[in-house]
Amino acid sequence: MTDALVLVRALLAGGVFCCLVAVVQFYFRVNPMEWVQAAMPGFTYNGGDTAFQDRGALVRVSGSTFHSIELAVVAAMLLPLSIWRGLYDPVGRKWVHWCGTALLVFAVASTVSRSGVLGLAVGMLTCLPFLPQGARRWLGMVFPVVLAALFLTVPGLVSTISASVTADESDPSISNRTNNYPRVAAMFEERPVFGTGPGNYIPQNAVFILDNQYLNTAVTLGIVGLLAVILYLLLPGLAAVQAARVARTESLKCLAGAIAAAGLVAGVCSLGFDSLSFPVFALVYPLFVGLGGAVWILVKREAKLLAVTDAAAQRNDLPKTDSTPRNGDI
Repeated sequence: MTDALVLVRALLAGGVFCCLVAVVQFYFRVNPMEWVQAAMPGFTYNGGDTAFQDRGALVRVSGSTFHSIELAVVAAMLLPLSIWRGLYDPVGRKWVHWCGTALLVFAVASTVSRSGVLGLAVGMLTCLPFLPQGARRWLGMVFPVVLAALFLTVPGLVSTISASVTADESDPSISNRTNNYPRVAAMFEERPVFGTGPGNYIPQNAVFILDNQYLNTAVTLGIVGLLAVILYLLLPGLAAVQAARVARTESLKCLAGAIAAAGLVAGVCSLGFDSLSFPVFALVYPLFVGLGGAVWILVKREAKLLAVTDAAAQRNDLPKTDSTPRNGDI
């Protein structure tokens, strides 16, 4: 758990930096990442990132990520992990940890993204059953306060998000996705097994961009690649759910639930954007896969240790260890 905290702290520090950039972008309409670019002589700006986009009465921002959708999904993935850290990290001040959690919530809101709302719902519904009872009670009380604070500090946020979530096919963002379905079906039928090859689908304009990782994979990698990507994006989250169900230590159960939430957010939200084409998501998600594997190992070790302890308790005798040094012992 101590080693897991080392990685979690670094991961959340990057998330907090990204959220602070989003705060500056949202309130001051200034992009601090341009200052970072100016401080990196010798590097070439590749372009393609979108710091600001109009949506309704607001301007959605991207922080230090590539796009506002990417910021929304990554922040939703990090949020349950930030809650776990706020509960169990013995290092640092608690109020600082919870301020980082609040920044992640603000980052999701500042993107005014349907994917962010979906990711927030999936993440919280997944991790809530594995939180301690006291933490669930506190979240129930804090949630209305957070909504009220967002309503007061960001005028027009609630109405814009509501209009975005309830939009129909008259919304260009939705109609562009649905209009691509027949074209994707035709390309898939032409090369169903291995697709056109990775990187061979190059959209001629923004209308032809496939805002769905699974459709993109079906076109470029066929049914073989699609099955692999489904396993990659869904299996770690489902495995972490099982680990959380089996874990008996409260902190380990909560950590497994947070990692499960992040994995399922990634898998579900990949229906709304071609996630593996976005650099921050593509680099952050494997860290959650690794954390999921580590948690699985921790849960197995916990089960073995508890089995030994229970057996010793039944015998009313502690297991004795051989103190005689063996070859190779120090």
